[in-house]
Amino acid sequence: MSNATPQAKTTSGSFLPEEYIKGKAEQRANLICLCLFVLVMTGVIGAFLVSKQVEARVTTSKLALDEECAAEAKNIEQLKQLEKTRFSMLEKAEVTASLVENVPRSVLMGELWLRMPDGIKLTEVTLKSKRIEATPPVSNTTGGKGLAPVKVKSLEEQAKEQAEKDRVTPPKFEHQLTIIGAASNNNQIADYMRAIKECSLFANVELQYIRETMVMERSLRQFEVNCILRTDVDGRALAPSIEERFKQAAADRANGGQKATTKVDDQPASRPEHE
Repeated sequence: MSNATPQAKTTSGSFLPEEYIKGKAEQRANLICLCLFVLVMTGVIGAFLVSKQVEARVTTSKLALDEECAAEAKNIEQLKQLEKTRFSMLEKAEVTASLVENVPRSVLMGELWLRMPDGIKLTEVTLKSKRIEATPPVSNTTGGKGLAPVKVKSLEEQAKEQAEKDRVTPPKFEHQLTIIGAASNNNQIADYMRAIKECSLFANVELQYIRETMVMERSLRQFEVNCILRTDVDGRALAPSIEERFKQAAADRANGGQKATTKVDDQPASRPEHE
């Protein structure tokens, strides 16, 4: 047997033991892994903290936005209430305006008197009002081909239809004016009708009849004129001009004009029945 001791194995020409080199390599690997782990954990913790800060800022912004939305929703609700109040007031104003007469009776009588030629006497003036009922339009839902398909209406559409049904429609009236008087001849009646037609307050001026009648042993021509009093004309705007015309007529009369001051005969002829 040989007594020679075995020599230590070398690696890559190094005289260090193989176990020592492996240990050093493992230590370096562990140190690198530890550094990488620390770096990764630092990044994770940093990302977590940053995300928490961002989440806190987002939460704060969300709360502020919710408060603003709640305030705006309250303002919108108040605006809706104001709109409802406004529409209600407009409806009441329309109803009130429809009930108020656009043409004062003083303006109406002033126009009839100022446009009356010499030689005509008015014995009766009658104004009758008739309410015009609005007829709803008839819709053909079948279309002439069997039954119409049933339409499912949303709650909003049903609310709108109910609001339309509950809405108060302003009433509309038609005012018919009947003028009965007497004149010396037919030309005076024709001139009076032409003057009435030229007035913006009257429409559909029609002569109903001309009859011969006796008033205080005088032969006169009794007539009846019917017309419609327009509702789209503001008669109050004519009041100043009528006042000026009255003053002018009074001045003409004072200067010797022939305008009569009495509008109704002392003994008017009996009103005949309408033909």
